[in-house]
Amino acid sequence: MEPCDKRIKDAPPMDMRTSTSLFSIFGFGFDPKTNDYKVIRILGSYPHLEVVVYSLSTNSWRVIDSSPNTSYLINLPRYPSYLNGFHHWWAEDEDIEVGVNNDDRCLLSFDMSNEVFLEELPPPPAVGMTYGDIAVINDSLAVIYPYINDLGSDEWIEIWVLNESGVERTWTKILTIHIPFCWRLIQLRRMVW
Repeated sequence: MEPCDKRIKDAPPMDMRTSTSLFSIFGFGFDPKTNDYKVIRILGSYPHLEVVVYSLSTNSWRVIDSSPNTSYLINLPRYPSYLNGFHHWWAEDEDIEVGVNNDDRCLLSFDMSNEVFLEELPPPPAVGMTYGDIAVINDSLAVIYPYINDLGSDEWIEIWVLNESGVERTWTKILTIHIPFCWRLIQLRRMVW
C-alpha cells in the first residue's frame, strides 16, 4: 500500500529458496533517512536465520547481512510495534531452561535506516508468570501485562512505558486497571487508542 495516496501495491515474490523455512516473522516500518517504507522478514529453521528486506521505493526484496541471535525465539507483537525508525519484538533465548522468565528476554529492535538488529533492555518486572505485549501508546514504546488470578475472578492490566531521558532507558509503570472478568484486552485497546 502506498500510505500517502492509499494505493495498494503487491510485493514481488521472494526467491524460492526461502520457502523451505519453518517459520517466518514480519515487521513493517518507515526509514526516515531514505523516505522509504520497508518490510522485514525473518525466515528460518533454528539455528539458521535469514533476514530479507522489501523496499517500497525499489519494489524488491534483498537479503541483508544482519540477523538476530540464532538462539532467540522471536515473539510476534499483537499490536503495532514500530516507533521512530525501529520495529520491536520480544526475543527469548531458546537455550535457557523452558519457562516464563523475563530475565531470559530482551527487546529486539530493527533499525530501519541502518538495517541492523539491536538487542536492548529486558522487559519491565512482571508479577508471576506472564508475557507482556509490546505496543505503541502516545508515541512511546509500551508493554501491556495482562494478569488474572488462579480463580479467574480478579483480572487487571498494567501498562509500562519506556522512558528515554538522556542516555538511560528505563521502564515506568503508568497505569494499573482492575477490570471485570468478562472484559478483555481488545476492549482496552479501543479505549486507549
